[in-house]
Amino acid sequence: MDAFKMEDADAVPKDKDTCGEKRHRCEQCGKSFKLKRTLTRHQRLHTGKDLHYCPCCDKKFTTKQDLTRHMRVHTDERPFTCDQCGKRFRDKCTLTQHSVVHTRKRDFSCDECGRSFGLLSHLRAHQLIHTGIKKHHCDQCGKAFLYKSALKEHKLIHSEKSFPCDECGKSLSSKSCLERHKRMHIGQDVYCCETCGKACSSLNQLERHETSHSTHRPHICGQCGKTFKWKVTLITHEQVSHENKRFQCEQCDKSFTSKNSLKAHQNLHTGTMISFDQCGKKGF
Repeated sequence: MDAFKMEDADAVPKDKDTCGEKRHRCEQCGKSFKLKRTLTRHQRLHTGKDLHYCPCCDKKFTTKQDLTRHMRVHTDERPFTCDQCGKRFRDKCTLTQHSVVHTRKRDFSCDECGRSFGLLSHLRAHQLIHTGIKKHHCDQCGKAFLYKSALKEHKLIHSEKSFPCDECGKSLSSKSCLERHKRMHIGQDVYCCETCGKACSSLNQLERHETSHSTHRPHICGQCGKTFKWKVTLITHEQVSHENKRFQCEQCDKSFTSKNSLKAHQNLHTGTMISFDQCGKKGF
């Protein structure tokens, strides 16, 4: 495993010139930096002096700010929200970079609230806010997310293992996971899968696991006949594919899932200004 799990934002690729700028190169790893103070900070990674260590994994950082930003990977905290599409970010810098995409020409409009977007993918991501459907599920803990990118970030929590078991050497992602794992060694509250022998710490976990071996799909959609292994997957399918839109516009026959969405849409016909509470902007 690489001893230095930190990417330096100011680092310059080893073989890339910087238009005559003075370069400060680290003699130990070859990375180059624009500023000497950035090099000095980077070198602490090699010496181990004045570093900030993550309590959840083996990563280390030269500033407390970098550690705080990294900790959001473990907590799944994303406090910076884009007021245009609702996408959330762990730090303000990434949000600022993302916001640039909204300055381009907007040809894609949301039927629910009238907001416009420069890319179709951004419109589709925005529309998830109206449905509230979290269709991206973590296969390790079951937590659900609106966006695939959020699920991908969340999975980092499971991949960073720093709690080793004294019995077998296996590493777990948290202390609670380690304690649950240790119960399997002493035979306490262990449920084993008859198909593959996998041990589960709860009967509910075992039942979920055994479903993965079965081809039985007992949950049937009453509208299209499609079958599913899990009820939650069926519910998500019904909401996405057969959504019951009860609020219909009398002027164009479009229908919506809520009265507020219908009212916002009708403003497009009347030319009434719409106020977006989150960002304070107004639009038609």
